[in-house]
Amino acid sequence: MEIPAEEQDKTAFVTHKGKWVFKRLPFGIANAPFLFARMMSLAFSHFGPRSGLLVYMDDIICCSSTWESHLTLLESMLQALQAAGLTLKPTKVQFGPREVKYLGHILSEKGIRIGEDRIKAIIDLPTPKTIKELRSALGMVNFVRKYIPDLSTVIAPLVELTQKEHVKSIAKRWNQEHDKAFAEVKRLLSEAPVLCFPDFTRSFVVHVDASEVGAGAFLAQKNGDDLNIIAYFSQRFNKAQRHYSPTMKECYGVVLSLQHWRPYLWGKHFEVVTDHAALRYLYTMQDTSNMLTRWAIALQSFDFTVRHKPGRLHVVPDTLSRLFAFDHQQQLETPQLAPICRNVPQDPALQSSVPQRPYQVSADRLDNLQPVQSDRELFAEKSVYVSATNVFETINHDVLREKQALEYGTYIDYLTKDDARLPDNETTTSMSYYFVRDELLHKSYLSGYLRKRSTFSDQLVLPQALTGLVMHAYHDHVLSGGHLASRPTYEKIRQKYWWPTMNRDVRTWCQECQACQRRKTAHNRNKLPTGHVPVQRPFERISVDLVEYNVESVSTAWVRCKYVLSTMDHLTRFTVLTPIPNKSAATVAQAIIDRIIGIFGAPEMLHSGRA
Repeated sequence: MEIPAEEQDKTAFVTHKGKWVFKRLPFGIANAPFLFARMMSLAFSHFGPRSGLLVYMDDIICCSSTWESHLTLLESMLQALQAAGLTLKPTKVQFGPREVKYLGHILSEKGIRIGEDRIKAIIDLPTPKTIKELRSALGMVNFVRKYIPDLSTVIAPLVELTQKEHVKSIAKRWNQEHDKAFAEVKRLLSEAPVLCFPDFTRSFVVHVDASEVGAGAFLAQKNGDDLNIIAYFSQRFNKAQRHYSPTMKECYGVVLSLQHWRPYLWGKHFEVVTDHAALRYLYTMQDTSNMLTRWAIALQSFDFTVRHKPGRLHVVPDTLSRLFAFDHQQQLETPQLAPICRNVPQDPALQSSVPQRPYQVSADRLDNLQPVQSDRELFAEKSVYVSATNVFETINHDVLREKQALEYGTYIDYLTKDDARLPDNETTTSMSYYFVRDELLHKSYLSGYLRKRSTFSDQLVLPQALTGLVMHAYHDHVLSGGHLASRPTYEKIRQKYWWPTMNRDVRTWCQECQACQRRKTAHNRNKLPTGHVPVQRPFERISVDLVEYNVESVSTAWVRCKYVLSTMDHLTRFTVLTPIPNKSAATVAQAIIDRIIGIFGAPEMLHSGRA
């Protein structure tokens, strides 16, 4: 691709033989891939998505079902290349192969599999010694994740090692569990199956399962008594998701898998197979949590049937190597179809007929109401007689220059004097972003070595003494401020001004703004005052709790008892310890009757931390 003459100076570079520019688009330019991809898309824009021609950058592949149609497609492709002025290198061209390597994958009439070089590169990986090496290895594994069933669960121990950013070496935390996970990934990769191509004339089947650490699924199509596997999917749960209930984990696995395969499934009826029977009633269950309700709404954009398969017959994603040993004599239960918002009226006239309840305030809530304040009262503060578009124009130029010299004198001297030293904590590269104009220090969004078009102008470097004036004008002023949030206020200021702690100062200024605080809705709630409840006599009020202890550390007389029931009187602090064999309600109640009520009498109140 030729570069226009007026744009060639942007590619200039200097060597010991002088200054040079590129006349054609080279590798390494930031927007070169985009420009080349757009050129290729325009050259083959008349080929439809089902024409059999695939183009990615400089890789072109023609797919055909018959030799005659293949020759026709090749002729059309060569004509498009000739019209665009593009040429092919003969040594890189193959005509009519039954198997071809494309973007790291091997394509054949049987399906798609991983390239042998990819497999060898991962299998030959040594054990990672640093966080960087581990992340690099996980990145290589993620490239082939659709070939490996339940990959997220397998690599979960390895991913855990990458979460602590301050640890540069993983040698101290690496153990047998990580060795086992690393070896298991290599084993699964060496046994990776051949994935089949999808047939969009047939329906799809999605098998989903969730475990304690993640969710796994595979997309397939029925082929007689067998299943043709199209792709695998897995995702690891984070710390919060691991506390989900089993139903929520299974439902979240369905949501993740359907969203991942949306291009295959959307607009077609398909089947979801799960070993969790409760998912069949996702759209009919009562009093569901807010999260399950949102997931149910998200799933209503798909047309699918949920089929339950018991765990002993369900082939879960972590055992997908045995996919083809299905028991097809299973008696299927009645499928549950997904209704689409059948309870919501969609007719505008019908919606307007729904009665609206008037807003009422009860008498006990009147104390929470606040009087309405006018804008004049809210903004009756010290006025700033400057325009927020350019605050420093109203400030004396000499005053601004003097304040800059006090705070940024070393910066100005370095930029204006030949023998000045480099400012502390700065480098030659960082100083290339500063420049002096009209005797005032400015900062550019881009360094002086490279200039690009930008929506922002150069920024004036503000001394700390003048930052309050600018923040007041851009946030508090009745005309140019508007009391916006910290982020939009920061974005307005950064278009013309800069100082080192600008982001933090703007956020603090907006949080401490009294006018903004007065306009916010009060969130105070009536709370029960805390205090000590007086006790008049012994064993009027007692507290009980269960303590589990180590059997090996006690005498043989207590070996049969695993728990201790601790009972304490609130007045005297007298404590009774009762060993019990289990923590069932009947055992605890009998111990209280025998050791407390039978000896000291029944208390008026009993406190317990267990419901």
